[in-house]
Amino acid sequence: SARRRGFTLAESLMAVTILGIAAAGVLLPFAGGARVQAEGIHKTLGAKLAERHGTAIYILAGAQENPPPGQQFSLGFKTPPRSWEANSFVGTRALWGTLEHRWFAIDEFLKLFSIGFAGFVDYGGAWYPDQKPRFGGDFGVGLRMGSARGAAARTGRIDLGYRFGQGADVGSGVVLSIGGSFVFPWNPTITDVVQREGA
Repeated sequence: SARRRGFTLAESLMAVTILGIAAAGVLLPFAGGARVQAEGIHKTLGAKLAERHGTAIYILAGAQENPPPGQQFSLGFKTPPRSWEANSFVGTRALWGTLEHRWFAIDEFLKLFSIGFAGFVDYGGAWYPDQKPRFGGDFGVGLRMGSARGAAARTGRIDLGYRFGQGADVGSGVVLSIGGSFVFPWNPTITDVVQREGA
């Protein structure tokens, strides 16, 4: 059968919502306790709306000029959209956003590790100036696990997401991804949104 090339209404509404937040700089009317960080043209907002719950929004829009080889924007798996393969979207132009809500459910399961749950939405893409912009997204739920005894705050993730978008040839569908959990904000080397030769 022919591959579906368009978006469903739900996918289109989700993409418009994420891009609308990015374009307008609107970071949702969270209750007190929200903290915003801004540098260049990437923004992080985190809020604790209830005990054992945390919500984070991250938005990035960037352009690079003559970046070193291998330093272009690269989205997928380790950098949202998480349900896409690594390097699914590569280029010197990027626009993307992610929303994740976490529930920290159990502090010490069997006195070995902590367990939490998450819901997420990602949307964005990266491309080169001579290319048509390429976008993809996902939404889903996930499990978060971390050591209850370790000194380092490292968390693993198992996410079940639905991937959509026309940016790559892999197609839409349900995807299971396993990796390290995202930290907000990301490493500055990822979120340097303007790089110029000699800078």
